[in-house]
Amino acid sequence: MITLRIDKECDKPLILEVASTTSEHGDNVITVRWQNSRPEIEALSRYRHRKVELVVPDLAAMERAASAIGAACSIPNELVVEAYNRIVKTNGMWREFNQQIGPGVSRATLLKLVNKNLRNGIDPKTIRKVLVDCLFEGISLSDIDVLAGLRGSGIIV
Repeated sequence: MITLRIDKECDKPLILEVASTTSEHGDNVITVRWQNSRPEIEALSRYRHRKVELVVPDLAAMERAASAIGAACSIPNELVVEAYNRIVKTNGMWREFNQQIGPGVSRATLLKLVNKNLRNGIDPKTIRKVLVDCLFEGISLSDIDVLAGLRGSGIIV
């Protein structure tokens, strides 16, 4: 089982550094710093019977790692709230936020935002329509705040 964790100050060794001294089988968790290189991915495949915790420096690195190894990328609730505020409440701040966290994390954050509202019985029509435009119509994720404003004001239906 592979888990991902964010820690900018991680001083753990790379998986390549522990590969020669760590058994492929065992009960204890192997915690390593992760840089998402091909040799690391190959070394990680040897530990499929162990619990491995990969430590990455930021959300964008977590998203890249999750994509490369097929693991889940957990989006913190604080990030979802910040995304909502950047889209709905502050004008023009989404583009900068999107560039900081990257397109993969932005997409996952928006999906979680819509999903959270739908599970709470709220239909976020504007954000849902904007998300569909971005996922299926080719609208850039950087333009979500503008599109949400146009949809929310009734200019675009």
